[in-house]
Amino acid sequence: MVLPNGEAAPLIWCCRGRVLLQNIHDLPVIEWLNWGALREDEVRLFKHPAAIALGRSKRGVREKKSEAKIRAARENGLRGGRRRGPTAKSPAQSTGGRN
Repeated sequence: MVLPNGEAAPLIWCCRGRVLLQNIHDLPVIEWLNWGALREDEVRLFKHPAAIALGRSKRGVREKKSEAKIRAARENGLRGGRRRGPTAKSPAQSTGGRN
């Protein structure tokens, strides 16, 4: 979490608009509660600069089409396999809710 002064601190707990930050300054308990117990609108999430750069580098990138990928998809699609989802019952098996 990023504090109002720009300092970053790890989050321990959050609930109902309150956050509790890890004591990174080895403060006594009373001072730590004053420093580390804040409202959620007083802090903001820390975004790692490397993660931001990675996300920006992926923006607008599209997968290249290749014959090998198309061929593999066709081969995988032709294989038999089990059907997903509920099995269809024939009308003779269905009781319609009556016993």
